[in-house]
Amino acid sequence: MFVVLLGTTSSLSFAETNHSLYERLGGYNAISALVDVFLTKIWKDPVVGRFFCGHGRGYPQSIE
Repeated sequence: MFVVLLGTTSSLSFAETNHSLYERLGGYNAISALVDVFLTKIWKDPVVGRFFCGHGRGYPQSIE
C-alpha cells in the first residue's frame, strides 16, 4: 500500500499540482493512519519487532 501511494504521487512535481507533498499524501490523518498501521506491523514482526521493544507503544496517548 505504501509503495503504491508513493509511486503514484512521486511523479507529480509541486509545480504541476500546486500542492505540497504533505497535502498530496492526504495530510495529517492519512499519514498518521499509515504510520499507525506500519508501526503495529513492525511491533508484531518476530524478526524486526524485538528492536522496537518498549519504544513508542504509547504514542497516541503520549501526545494528547
